[in-house]
Amino acid sequence: MCDTVTPALGSRRTRAPLSAHSLRLRAREGNIATDERSRHELYRKLEETIGRDPANTLMEYLPPVGWADVATKKDLVALEGRLDARFERIEARFERIEARFDDRFELVDQQIKTLEHTVMSAFRAEVLAAITAQTRAFVLATLGFLVTFSALLVVLRK
Repeated sequence: MCDTVTPALGSRRTRAPLSAHSLRLRAREGNIATDERSRHELYRKLEETIGRDPANTLMEYLPPVGWADVATKKDLVALEGRLDARFERIEARFERIEARFDDRFELVDQQIKTLEHTVMSAFRAEVLAAITAQTRAFVLATLGFLVTFSALLVVLRK
């Protein structure tokens, strides 16, 4: 195997570096446990070997979960593609809703214009009827006055 273990201070034993592939294989085989107990044990060994501060620094670089749970650039690109597709569907849905609102407002505008025309026609008819009735009454009153005045003049001339 091509493992590397950081040599303990004063130790002369070294191994070749661990490849990502060999780590994944060992994790699948159950040779590498990724639970809290094993992480704590690793920290303790690091602390004994290289000291507290360097051990803290190294442990901070480890993911909080197993490497299988860490997102890769490929995962992020795939996620971006799915999010873009989802946003495009949402945008298309909003466009359909907006078109429905536009159609609905157009219908409401037409109904308002029709109602306005109906109301104005009825108003004109009422005004015309009132003016006609008033004019008729005025003409009849004026004729009545003229007939009465003419009769009075005829009587007074005699």
